[in-house]
Amino acid sequence: MKSIRTKIVLTSCLICICSILLATTISYKILSDNIKEQTYYNLEEIAKKNAAEIEGWFSIQASKLKEIYDEIIYRNDFDKNNLIKYFNYKNQNNPDVKEYYIALKESVFIRGVGLWYPDRDYNLEEREWYKNAIESDDIAVSSPYVDSNHGEVIITFSKAIRIGDEVIGVLASDIAIDHIVGIVDKSNQIEGGYGFIVDNNGNILAHPNKEFLFSKDRGLTSVEEVYGKDISVKYLGKKRLDSIIDYDNKEKFLLYTDLGFTGWHIGIAVSVDTVMQPLSKMVNNTISLSIILTLISVGLTFILGNSISKPIKVATDYIEHMATLDISQDIDKEYMELKDEIGRMFNAFQKIVSSLRDFLGELTTISERVSTFSDELAALSHQSSIDTDNIAQNSINFAESNAGYNNNLSKIILSLESLFKKAEDLVNSSQGLDMPMVSSIEDMAYDMKRIYEDLSRIKDMDNFKSTQLKDIYSLIEKQTLIMEEIASASQCLAELGDELNIYISKFKR
Repeated sequence: MKSIRTKIVLTSCLICICSILLATTISYKILSDNIKEQTYYNLEEIAKKNAAEIEGWFSIQASKLKEIYDEIIYRNDFDKNNLIKYFNYKNQNNPDVKEYYIALKESVFIRGVGLWYPDRDYNLEEREWYKNAIESDDIAVSSPYVDSNHGEVIITFSKAIRIGDEVIGVLASDIAIDHIVGIVDKSNQIEGGYGFIVDNNGNILAHPNKEFLFSKDRGLTSVEEVYGKDISVKYLGKKRLDSIIDYDNKEKFLLYTDLGFTGWHIGIAVSVDTVMQPLSKMVNNTISLSIILTLISVGLTFILGNSISKPIKVATDYIEHMATLDISQDIDKEYMELKDEIGRMFNAFQKIVSSLRDFLGELTTISERVSTFSDELAALSHQSSIDTDNIAQNSINFAESNAGYNNNLSKIILSLESLFKKAEDLVNSSQGLDMPMVSSIEDMAYDMKRIYEDLSRIKDMDNFKSTQLKDIYSLIEKQTLIMEEIASASQCLAELGDELNIYISKFKR
């Protein structure tokens, strides 16, 4: 059976460990959510910054095209040779632009390098950049496409040139996406992360993995081929981070959001391990701290358990001594001076022992009194028995003598009665006798009658005495029974006194 100290130590350690694990779990959850939330806002901030930079770059290119448009309209010089020189000059001053040009309605292109006449199957009006410009009064931006002249992905800014109500051509600038790729490449400097750009047609324009970029052999790569068909459903516009298994088979958090213009999107992926590295450190530190705290708690609970269990062990030993009827030991003062419940318990034990000692002392006195009373009662019973026996014997003797006396008295009465009757008969027949003699006989008869009556009364008194003597016999018998009961009670008291003495002797005081 485990000791109470062991139970206290184990319980305290279990509580400490459970508390640490609970606190660690809660901290882990809170920190994990905070890290994810903070990472989301950081990535969102990077996405907004890239979007603002790209949008700013687009605005600059649109502004430059607008300046050229304003200059051409202001100069009102549409001579092809002069325009070729002008575009050649502008091309040299804007390295981001592949070339500026005007596409005339008759499918003639005025470029900085000269005139270009496309093939007959080239339909100018089917080109997106051309149609968008015709349909808009502002500068239109085309979707990225592979230009046949440059053999790479470009974007075309275009604006219709109107003279009055007539469109004479479209001013355009072909711009490579290299600058946009450069902007996104800055996102790839994120530790464990990278960024990518997807155009309005769902094609990847910028990505750190060169296999997903445009090449003449592969063409453009769809974002759905890399990140799944439901990438927009899963990630677009979500205000949280979701993890994916990326193309390199590593788990990453992905933020996929709208750039806010032209239908393009930007994605930023960051390694889960990198993001959660502080959390991993926290877990490791928590484990180490938990081990240290557990060891400290074991030590403290051992000390605390010992301080609590020692008085309890002493109290248990003391109770066990009391269970063996040993009340000779007193509680140590150091335990009785404790101010807590244990001290109150020891004081209560001491009071119980003191009360038991007083009770046993009083019980001993009572036992002695019972023994004395039993002896006195036995002596009194014995003497009473002797006296009762004497009374009984005297009563028997008296009865016997009284019986003889009664017999003699009865005979005398009968004789007197006979003499009285004879005297009466003599008086009644005294005609021949002289009067003095008759008078003497009458006197004698009267005296005999008086004596007869006295003797009869004496006999009646003797009969009453006999009756009373019978009552005395009955009382003597009852008294004898009472004496026997008193003797039995005396014996019981003596036995009770002996049992009390035996019981008292079992205690050690």
